[in-house]
This record gives sequence, structure tokens and C-alpha cells, in this order.
Amino acid sequence: MSNSALLLFITLVLVAVMWLLALRRIVVVDGANKGLAISGALTMVALFVVDSALGMSGVLGRFERVPPNVAFFMFAHFALAAGIAFSRLGTTLMQALSYRALVGFQAFRIPTEVMIALGVAEGIAPPQLSFHGYNMDLVPAVLAALLFLSGRENRKLVLAWNGLGWITLGNIFFIAMTSFPVPFRVFMNEPTNIWVTRFPYVLLPGVLVTSAVTGHLLVTRKLRAETRAPVTPHALPSSAARQPS
Repeated sequence: MSNSALLLFITLVLVAVMWLLALRRIVVVDGANKGLAISGALTMVALFVVDSALGMSGVLGRFERVPPNVAFFMFAHFALAAGIAFSRLGTTLMQALSYRALVGFQAFRIPTEVMIALGVAEGIAPPQLSFHGYNMDLVPAVLAALLFLSGRENRKLVLAWNGLGWITLGNIFFIAMTSFPVPFRVFMNEPTNIWVTRFPYVLLPGVLVTSAVTGHLLVTRKLRAETRAPVTPHALPSSAARQPS
């Protein structure tokens, strides 16, 4: 197993653990949400299985059609991220988790960026996708870790960080799409970006990018909700409080 693949699997385990901890949190805050937590865990398992199967099948590596299959794959995952973030599960996570937890989660992008750099060194990833090229995603990743370690819940800092994170995600999405072997390709250097269409690297856009987008959407929702009607941090109505006396 290559170093980049090994670090990818380590990062995936890290993300899965943090996701399970977040689901556990909503059960601890409100035991009535056990069903939501189970559905969230099953969603993560399904994402791993389906993306792995697609990467092994080779269907994502077919670029004879425009847009290519991988474009539908990526847009479908953005839709999935939005579906999770705006679902009942997303609302519950937004309310149960602090800004510190939501932002700190995004520190998983640090090993992700190192993994991409290893892929470049191994000759399988295009250099423009790494922090040696035009990928600035390491900046919000490091800031996420620093904000988490500081223990601060400064809303203005979170707002600025979230905006920066959206910009860097949009930037890497453009670089990734225009590095594929397609007619609208912008980056003409080799190798092309076909590595993310194959297992295990398909889990980079499939699981890791989807997780990053979901996390940013949850922070965005929390910021907007507290702008309209400030709420008590970490508070969720208990199941007992919802029961008639």
C-alpha cells in the first residue's frame, strides 16, 4: 500500500470517529434522537460502500461523454451534503454541537492535504491539486485546528473562517474539474485528475469533500439561525420537556 493510500485510510477513520462522536452527542443531549443517530451512522456506511464500488467499477473513469460521469458523481455528493445538512439530522447536529466542535471537525483536512501532496510525490496526482500548487485548503484546515485548541467561541471568527473555507472549497472544486481529461480542461500538465475516479482515492471527493461541505453548511445554518434568533449554545429540548405533563 502506498503512503498516500495509507494516510487516506487513516483520515477516513478519523472522520468516521468524529462523525460517530457527533451522533453520540445528540443521543446524550436527547435520548429520543437515537433513531436519528442510527440513520446517520448507516448513511456514512452506505457512502463508503457505494463510493468504493463506483471506484472499483471503473465507471467514473469514462471521459468520452460531456459532462463526464465523475461530474455527476461530484454534484450528487454536493446534493447529499445539502440533504444531510438541511435534514432533521442536520438541524439536530447544528443545535447540539458548539461552534468549537463544528469548526474543529474540519481539522481532518490537514492530513487530507498531506495525503494529496504524497499523491503528487508518487506521480498519481496533479501538482495543482496540492498546497504546492493552487490548493489553499490547508489554510482553513490549520485555522480550524487552532480555533478548536483555543477553546474560543467567537462568532465573528467563526463567520470569517467559514467564508474562507467556502472560498477554498470552491477553488479546489474548479481546479479538480478542470484537471480532468475533458474538452474544458484548463490544466494541461500530466498526470490528469483521474486518480480520484479510482479506489481508494475516489473516497477523497466521495467521503472527505462531502464531509467538509456538510460541515460548512452546518456552520452556515447555525450562524444564520443565531442571527435571526439567538439561542443558548449546545441546547436541545429534552424528550422529557416535550412530553405533556
